[in-house]
Amino acid sequence: MVKGLLIFGAIQGLVFSLGLLSIKTPKSLIANRLFSLLILTVSLFLAISSQRVYFADYPKFFLASYGLIYLYCPLYCLFTESLVDHNFRLQKKHLLYLLPLFCFSLALIRFMVMSQAEFMITMQSGQYRDLSLSDLVSIFMNIYFVWKSWNIMRKSKDVSGPFAKEWAFSFLSITLFISNLVWLYGLLPDFFPGINLPRVQFDMVYPVMSFLVFAFGYILIAKAEYFSVQAVVQNARYRNVNLDLETLKTVEQKIVEVIETDKPYKKADFSLTDLSELIGIDKFKLSYTISNTMHTNFTSLTNQYRVEEFIRLVKSNGFANYSTLGIAAEAGFNSKSTFYKAFKEIKGQTPKEFFEQARVA
Repeated sequence: MVKGLLIFGAIQGLVFSLGLLSIKTPKSLIANRLFSLLILTVSLFLAISSQRVYFADYPKFFLASYGLIYLYCPLYCLFTESLVDHNFRLQKKHLLYLLPLFCFSLALIRFMVMSQAEFMITMQSGQYRDLSLSDLVSIFMNIYFVWKSWNIMRKSKDVSGPFAKEWAFSFLSITLFISNLVWLYGLLPDFFPGINLPRVQFDMVYPVMSFLVFAFGYILIAKAEYFSVQAVVQNARYRNVNLDLETLKTVEQKIVEVIETDKPYKKADFSLTDLSELIGIDKFKLSYTISNTMHTNFTSLTNQYRVEEFIRLVKSNGFANYSTLGIAAEAGFNSKSTFYKAFKEIKGQTPKEFFEQARVA
């Protein structure tokens, strides 16, 4: 049964990965490629795990295949970064994301140079404390990557409301977090031999890992609009709006240019109609672009700019005699409640907490 579940998960993951790469109008090509690589990595590990009996003559290869597990959380973190940052590019600093795999690879060298007989004796006698230690280090690093991904989504300005409340992504984050806890639980007897805990059987760990594939499928179905322009939900409001990807990007550039140059959001009564008149584009097309290309809504977009303007004004010398609410009004906020709510949603802190942290830093 376990073998069948692993094979099914591997095949399903391969289909998901190829399907994701075949999208002709991706919202973010690099995000799609990273997510496809993540799915493919999980699928490959499941495929190898399902055929353990055929690798009995190659135990070192089977052990080395566990390196794939160390890529799950780093790839997920890179994916979330690329999803919310339209200018995301892979850089040298991202090599640090490979540290879990690097730790495992260092511990693996000793086993790779052993003879087959020596390798089997070492594994059967449980003399692999260094591997367990690399596992432990990697688990905590993975938990950090999951936490970082959660915060990237929660603080993202590219969606309407906190991204972390998107259940599809929360579901995957929680699944990855739990899988690492199960992994950690399985390591405890290696470090605390006297501890009286039921031993985790790896035949039970594999199905937990295969469950990730179903989580991937859930995201692809529930949040298809994050992967394909053509998958954007066409509600009644936008039935007569027909814009291709190139036009959407052009409209987005005009929106950003007008807002950043003219700063119309500083008027408390600034509306979508006002923006439409400034740009000379129908407001329904503007609303469509803001929703489906910029992944937010007009109110959240203007509040984002107002919050950044508020921070800029506070740091400038010309508003030293203004109260907090006075500066907020200069930035375009028309009420105390709106200002505090917007600031907390965008920055994850109150204005006071934000500036206290800034001073400490």
